[in-house]
Amino acid sequence: QKKKDTQHISKEVINGIQQFATELKNHVTFTISKLSSSCNMLTSLEEKLYSISQGTIVSPEEQLEYSTLTPSSSSSPTLSQAILHLKSLLHITLHHSSLVSKRFASIHYKQKQKTQSSIIKFDIGTIVRHTKYNYRGIVIAWDGKPVTTDVRNWDGVQDVKYNVMEQPFYHVIPDIDDCIRVFGSERSFRYVCQENLEVWNKEESSSSSSGLKVDLDPVEWRFGTR
Repeated sequence: QKKKDTQHISKEVINGIQQFATELKNHVTFTISKLSSSCNMLTSLEEKLYSISQGTIVSPEEQLEYSTLTPSSSSSPTLSQAILHLKSLLHITLHHSSLVSKRFASIHYKQKQKTQSSIIKFDIGTIVRHTKYNYRGIVIAWDGKPVTTDVRNWDGVQDVKYNVMEQPFYHVIPDIDDCIRVFGSERSFRYVCQENLEVWNKEESSSSSSGLKVDLDPVEWRFGTR
């Protein structure tokens, strides 16, 4: 009687899993039909769910090997099949949950990068002017936020309107003549918040210099764009 009860419960488990797999497979198939391009992850999931729904989750050889490794269930093929169905469904659940998590993490990262890029006003190579110190320079790199240092006590950012630690900063190679005029000597590069920069308009400039005099020392390019 106990063996019959075990077989009955095992059959109920198998039927329930196969029915669940069938319904889920139909949803996946419908989703695939609405996609404009193929999705290997969904196609693989569809195939695995179909195998479970049909009870063909393992080959006869694999089933025999599994029964050999689990003597307690070898006397009850139905129980062995129920275990295999549960094991297969659990494997699919864990595997695809991991894939979905990684996919969402990737989407979040791309959205963050897109949002960050959308607030960058000055591309690499743009000639800019410092609105406070009135020197020109060329942008060679930028950071979405200031990195490796706390800039809040810098003289040049004391009058900025927005949070200086939450706005882009630019690596700027300044004009040599402008630096001598403003600082009294040359400067290799400047790290400037976005709020303190504007695009230099050559036509509106009162500078006697028509071009930009900069020293693009290769060492300065170590500051990669972030």
